[in-house]
Order: sequence, then C-alpha cells, then structure tokens
Amino acid sequence: IIKGALPLYRWRIRSSIYKWYKILHEIDLKLESLDKSELPKIKEDLEKMAEDIQKSSKIPLSYMGEYYDLRVHANLILGRIEKLLQK
Repeated sequence: IIKGALPLYRWRIRSSIYKWYKILHEIDLKLESLDKSELPKIKEDLEKMAEDIQKSSKIPLSYMGEYYDLRVHANLILGRIEKLLQK
C-alpha cells in the first residue's frame, strides 16, 4: 500500500499544478489571434486565475519550484497582454 501511495501523492500534487498550466497554455496559444477588444476580459480572467492559484494551492514545500514557475508564467502572460493592450 505504501509503495502505491507515494506515486499517487505525487500525481495528485502535480495534477493540481498542471490543471492551471492547461488553462494558461490555452490562453498563451490564442493570445496573438485575439482581437484587442477581447484582451481586457482575458486579462481579468488571468488575474483571477493567478489570485485563485495563490489562495487555493496547498502545495508542499518540495513542489514549490513548480508552483512558483506557474506563477512566473502567469505573470509573463499578463505582461504580454499588457503590451498588446498598449499597441
């Protein structure tokens, strides 16, 4: 039972991080093709997502690297949105 519990635990923690990455990746892929009028809504959604990530994540210390990578990537996409809005 213990042998199976550790991989299951790892999968559970990583899946909680990767579910956010899926959303972030979808936003990233469609970002350049969006109309400028759609960007404020996407930005608002991404800011809400970043807030949700910070509030709801109970990530163990050993997975903080992946967690902070996710937050950095979310901020990177937000920066790209802001640049597109300024054009």
